[in-house]
Order: sequence, then C-alpha cells, then structure tokens
Amino acid sequence: PATCSSACTNGNQLDGIRELVHQLDGIREKAKSWLLLGTAVCSNTQWEMCLSDCGEEYWKGKSWQSFPGTKDRLAPGTKDRLATGSMDDLNITFLKRNICNIEETSMMYGPLIFSTVIIVMTAIYYWIYSQKKRIELFDNAEHSSTDYTIEINNPPKTDSSFSPDVWKKWFEVTFDDMEVAACTIALDNEQLIQALANRRSLIMKLQNELERPEDFDIDHMDDIVNHLDEMPKWKRIFCFAASPKRLVEAIKNQTAVISTLSEKDYAVASVFVTFQTQVQQKEVLGKLLVPAFCSRRKLDYKKYIYEGTILKV
Repeated sequence: PATCSSACTNGNQLDGIRELVHQLDGIREKAKSWLLLGTAVCSNTQWEMCLSDCGEEYWKGKSWQSFPGTKDRLAPGTKDRLATGSMDDLNITFLKRNICNIEETSMMYGPLIFSTVIIVMTAIYYWIYSQKKRIELFDNAEHSSTDYTIEINNPPKTDSSFSPDVWKKWFEVTFDDMEVAACTIALDNEQLIQALANRRSLIMKLQNELERPEDFDIDHMDDIVNHLDEMPKWKRIFCFAASPKRLVEAIKNQTAVISTLSEKDYAVASVFVTFQTQVQQKEVLGKLLVPAFCSRRKLDYKKYIYEGTILKV
C-alpha cells in the first residue's frame, strides 16, 4: 500500500507538470501569434503526407535546392505493411504545411501599417526637433561674432548704402533699445580681391628664390632678378617651377589688372551689422526674417522697410 501510494503521488505530480507545461506552451504560442500579427510569418504549421511528386528528384533545381530553409519542411517516412495491406513497407514523404488563416487577420494589415508609419514619422520629427534644440543649446554655449551680427544680402543700390553711419542710425531709430557696435560694408569687388591674392602668391614665390626675402622690393624686381642664378632645368621639369623672370612678368601683369579693376565703381554686395548683445541680434532677426513663399508679409510693418526694400538677412 505504501508503494502504491507513492506511485500514485508521483503520477499525479507528473500529470500536474504536464498540464503546467501545456499551459505554458499555450501562453507562449498566443504571445508569439500577437507578435507576428500583421506580418507574413506563419507559425501555425502541421505535417501532412505527400502522395505524389514529393521526392527531391522532382524538386531538383527548384526551391528545395535553392532556398536553405525549405529542407526543414520536407521529411521522409515509412508506412508499415499492416496499414497499407502490402507485403512491404511503403516509403512516403511528409510536408510541413502552413495552416494560418489569412482572412482572420487581413483586416488588421491596414491599421497596423498605418500605425507603423505614424510612429516612424513621429519618431523622425521628434529626432529632428531634438537635434535643433541641441544645436541651439550648443550654439548658445559658445559665443562668437556671428552670434551678434546679421548680414544684409540685398542692400538697395543707393548712395546711402555706402555709409555705415546711415545703417547704424536706421537700426537704432527703427528698433527700440538698439545699439549698433559696428557696421561693415562689403563691396562687390570679388575680381579685384582675387587679383590681389594672385599677385601676393606670385610675390611669395619670388621671395622664396632669394637668399634674403626681406630684401625684396617690388619697384626694383628687375635688378633683383638679374643677380639671381639661372633656375636648374630639372626643377622646371619635375617641380613645374616658374623661373624668376617669368614670375616678374606675371607680377607686372597682375599689377596692371589690379590697376584697371581699381578704377571701377563697385556696388554694395552686403552689409554686416554687429550689435552689443545677442538678444538685440535675435530681436532684429525675428522682425526682419521673411519666408521665401510670402515675401510681402511685412507690409503691415512699413517701418522695417529700408528705402522701399524688404531686407533679406
């Protein structure tokens, strides 16, 4: 009796364990089905007999051979002669078949995809917004001249645009509690600046040929070159170096170009206005910035129009 009681107890415990494992399997399958809801993955499968055209010879060169995972869905087996009535065992093939019901979840695809797009777009916009906030935070932590300065890209073609005092007075009168620290007028003389830079580069090359660069005199370049040794041929070939005489000719040509360009009258290309505080700069930007698609927005604020021109800053 004691042995029977012990065996019965062990059997009940095993039945309880099996029931618990079965419940856990059901919970796991239900959670798995929810996670796969709306996807093309089917976890509900079963093995079925395939009676014809199921050998690997039939599928040779097709998906069974080309797709690695498909061999897990094909398995050989035998059916004994007692079941078939034959004298020999029958070789059969089993296929793992998906038995998911697409119609039950097809109505969920649209809402799931739409919700996914909304979540992704919200995350992207939040990331962009957070990046802008971080950029503003880092910019405020490090001060530079750009934090106090604005650039006017379209100054009017009038004589007053050449006067820094006129710009300074206009900003201090137009805006309340405004103090301009500096005003810089940039002329549209890019060709002249480039010619000056080219001549400076040629002069530096010629100075490198001298033993004492500080003895260089632009008014007596010919005399200086006459006392220099002739440049070796290998240096002209392999280093593409110009001889001192050619450098002098190039400097004279650039000087003539600079003299011609200096006689021209140049218009104002842009105006840089620097304020005393960063708060003043942000206030001016907030009132002068105009959207590209609505450039007449400031018609209600005519005092911000400088000599009939909506300033682009």
